Amino acid sequence: MINTLYIHAGSHKTGSTSIQRFLRINQDALREDGIAIPGLKGILKPTPDLTNYGLYPQAFHALARVRQPIAIISRENFSWVDDINKLMALRDVLYKHAHKVKIIFYLRRQDSLAISQKQEGTKWFDCSVAYGHEPTALPSKLSEVARRYLDFEQKVSMWAKVFAKDNIILRVFEPQHLVECDVVKDFCYVLGLQPDYYQFPEKANESLGRISQLFLHQSQPAFADGSIARHRLIRAVRDFDRRNNNNDDKLLPDKDEAIAFYQQFKAANARLNQDYKLTDSEHLFNEDFSQYPELGNGRMLTLGEINEIYADLFADFSFVDSDEDGQWKRKQSAQLRDIALSLPPQCLSQKIQLLTLALQLNPNGQYIRQQLTQLTAQTMVEQ
Repeated sequence: MINTLYIHAGSHKTGSTSIQRFLRINQDALREDGIAIPGLKGILKPTPDLTNYGLYPQAFHALARVRQPIAIISRENFSWVDDINKLMALRDVLYKHAHKVKIIFYLRRQDSLAISQKQEGTKWFDCSVAYGHEPTALPSKLSEVARRYLDFEQKVSMWAKVFAKDNIILRVFEPQHLVECDVVKDFCYVLGLQPDYYQFPEKANESLGRISQLFLHQSQPAFADGSIARHRLIRAVRDFDRRNNNNDDKLLPDKDEAIAFYQQFKAANARLNQDYKLTDSEHLFNEDFSQYPELGNGRMLTLGEINEIYADLFADFSFVDSDEDGQWKRKQSAQLRDIALSLPPQCLSQKIQLLTLALQLNPNGQYIRQQLTQLTAQTMVEQ
C-alpha cells in the first residue's frame, strides 16, 4: 500500500508541463528512490460545457499495482472538477490504496492566468469553452465555468472539505515565492527531493504571438475545436509563429482592464491568504500591473491580413525542393487533402486552394483531382 500519494492538481499555466516532463524523464531514477509515477488512463474527461467535469474514481484502482511508498499523479485538469460529490467518491477510492493523500495546487494571479488560458483556448477545447474566441486578451464577459475555476478560495475550500485542510499544499506561482524562482525545483522542495540528483527538462516557451492568437480565434468557425483540421492548423500556425519571430508580440489587455478583471477575485484571495498564511501580501499576490500597456492590442484582423496568413501557411505546405523524397510529398499532400475535406461547406474557396496545393504535391492523386473538379464546378454554379 502507498504511504503518501501526491495529487498535483494544477492550476493550468503554472509550469505543469515542465513538472510533468521532469517526472517523465526521471521516472526510472524516481522509482529507484521509492517514488512511483503511475500511468493512469481514463481518470479525467471533459464534458461538452465543462460543467460536471468527468472524474472517474474507478480508473484509480490501478494504484493497487504500485509497490513504492510514494506515488505522484500530475494532472492540471483536476482544476476543472467542481463537484464535491465526485471528490468524495475519489477520496474513498484513494484511501483504499494510500495511507495519506496530499493535494498540491500552484496559484497564479487571476488576470495573468486568464490571459494565458484564453490563449490556450486557441489550441485546446477546455479553455476554448471557458474563455471563448473574442479577439481580445481577456473575455469581455466571464463564463460561469471560468469564474469557478479562477475562484481559488472556493476551489481550495471544496478540496479541503474532502481531503482535510492539513493535506492541502498551496504554492504561489510568482518567482519570489518559488525555490530558486523555478517551479520544478519548487516542486522538488515540496516533495522533499534533492534536485541535484535528477535531470531537468529544457524550458520551452510554447506561447503564441498576438497575430497568431487573433488568427486562431477568428478562424475557429471554419476550423472547429477538437477537429483534425484544427489540430493540423495549429501545428502550422506554431511554425508560422516561429518563422516570423512573433513570440515577443503578446496579446495583452490595457492596464485598467487587467486591474478590473483581478478586482473580481481580490477579496476572496485575501481570505484564502489569511486562512493559509501563504504570503506577506494582504491579497495573496503581487499587485504590480506595470507589464500591461495603457492601451490593449486586441482587435479583429482584417480579411486581407487573414488571407495573407492563410497564404503563408499554405505556401509552406507546398514548398518542396527538387530533390525532396516523393514519399514525403505524398504525405504532405494527404495532410492537405484531409484538412480541405474536413472544412465546412461555407469554406469552399479554402477547400479549393488546399486541394490545389495537394494536387501539386501529388499529381497522381486521382481522388484529390476528382474532389477538386467537383468543387470547382460548384463554384461556377454558385457564381
